[in-house]
Amino acid sequence: MKIVCVIPTFNCEREITQTLNRALEVFEFFSEIWVIDNGSTDKTLDNVLSFREKYSVKNFKVYKNLININLGGTHKVAFRMAVENQFTHLVLLHGDNQANPADLISVLKEISHKCAYGSYFGARFSRQSTLTNYSYRRVLGNLALNSIYSIFTRRLLIDLGSGLNVYDLNQIAKCKIDSITDSMSFNYGLILEFIENDLDFTYFPISWTEDSQVSNAKNFRIFKEGLIALMKWRFKLRSGIQIVNHNSPREIV
Repeated sequence: MKIVCVIPTFNCEREITQTLNRALEVFEFFSEIWVIDNGSTDKTLDNVLSFREKYSVKNFKVYKNLININLGGTHKVAFRMAVENQFTHLVLLHGDNQANPADLISVLKEISHKCAYGSYFGARFSRQSTLTNYSYRRVLGNLALNSIYSIFTRRLLIDLGSGLNVYDLNQIAKCKIDSITDSMSFNYGLILEFIENDLDFTYFPISWTEDSQVSNAKNFRIFKEGLIALMKWRFKLRSGIQIVNHNSPREIV
């Protein structure tokens, strides 16, 4: 196994330090750790560099996108770099301190012990998961979208995209990653690619804390984008999608 942990960040100067401190106990499982900053305008990048200097974590690399390419674009760049560097798995941990990195330990031990290949998706809405400060409106919206996706895909989907996932890069190579949107709804398109290609994935429970609620208007837009992505997938309307190949980020040494 050769696993890279990727932590995308954007304007989370307070949360990124908390995320990295909580992730220290799982860094031993990774061959490399990459923080990819998506053009933050606050002190996010400074705080990441301060953390690296303080703890001297082995193989801890910091990158900065040349321009803001949104969450989906950062995912695409990370996947491409990981494949090029011959990693077997990519752990995605969002830098906003909502997910608990300790929830990865059992999954990483299972992968290492069994030398298993497969993807594991963090599930905020499983019975064993815990949600803190997550509004009922957001919970209901997510559950509704999960149900709609489950009906149309004929697959039980209990989370369409949390900020804590483990991807098998052999599976990612079979997906048309570049045809998925660069926006916040990237995960919707990715899970449809997994289903389209009949790729196995397993859910695992996570604990999730919401400190800063996203506006309802933004939530509605992402919900709408999710429905549109599903309809395009269901009715084979994906032709004509403009594919953008993003440049690799600049490493900060």
